[in-house]
Amino acid sequence: MYESELTSPAALSPNLNEISISVVSKALSIDQSGSAWDYTDTLLALTSVFPTVWTGAYTDKRPASQYLRHFLKKGSQGGPPEFWDNIGNLFQAIPPGVLPQDASLASKLLGAYHDGITSSQEPKSNARTAWTNYFAVAARFLSLLPEGENRKTLLEQSLFPIFEKYLRQTDEGAQCPISTQAPDVCAGGFKVLAQLRFGDIQSLLVLEWRRLAGLLMEDLKTSLPEQSKGFEKSQGSLTQEAKRWFSMQGIISKEPSLPFDFEVCIETSVCILKVAIEILNSRNGLFKTQLRRYGRF
Repeated sequence: MYESELTSPAALSPNLNEISISVVSKALSIDQSGSAWDYTDTLLALTSVFPTVWTGAYTDKRPASQYLRHFLKKGSQGGPPEFWDNIGNLFQAIPPGVLPQDASLASKLLGAYHDGITSSQEPKSNARTAWTNYFAVAARFLSLLPEGENRKTLLEQSLFPIFEKYLRQTDEGAQCPISTQAPDVCAGGFKVLAQLRFGDIQSLLVLEWRRLAGLLMEDLKTSLPEQSKGFEKSQGSLTQEAKRWFSMQGIISKEPSLPFDFEVCIETSVCILKVAIEILNSRNGLFKTQLRRYGRF
């Protein structure tokens, strides 16, 4: 079925129940290797014209979200990056009542999405587009969840760990899934969340930014001293972490129109620099020596 065929209400309206069963319930649950991109094109077009295939015309006993989870878990099934653009647009087109209304179900859907992106079968060339749409889908879920614990839980379970793993990359056996991507991927994700004009979400983002800054300061304090055997490795790791932090902050700060409180960026940067200077001074006086050399002391 081609997209042009979906624009004819006369051809489809009498059979929406059957179409819903075929294109939504059955097609989401079967293998789509080699055809997943084409399938999502069709599903997106159908949903845009007849969103009731997910609601009034949907007669399956199992919730549609279960079929979506099954489908997402398989990733693009060999499809191009545009597959993930279709997924992002699909979640914007699906009627709100079909999407998760609590953090538990939303986390399960995002977990399936995460599994699809990080599958060993998923082309690495799809990562950037896939993660960009991941954050967009998460933002859609957050906007539909009730204010309070549900939003907080989803952020803490499905979003904040991604930023931490990207910035720190210290967990053995749990490499950040977007570690090979440029900082603009994570920064872009943070900006998507920062665009949500909900007071509780903005407050949580500020708290998370401070928490991440605190982790960097803790890593500075616990880094190995110059006399240690692993000093060079420790410093190299710390340097890369700091670069990731300030690169990501620089990208986010270019969007002053966001409702996010950018004062926290300045505040945390100053704190990080103060800690770094204090450590240099306390360990071997190297920083003071250099300042004296330039006539600052």
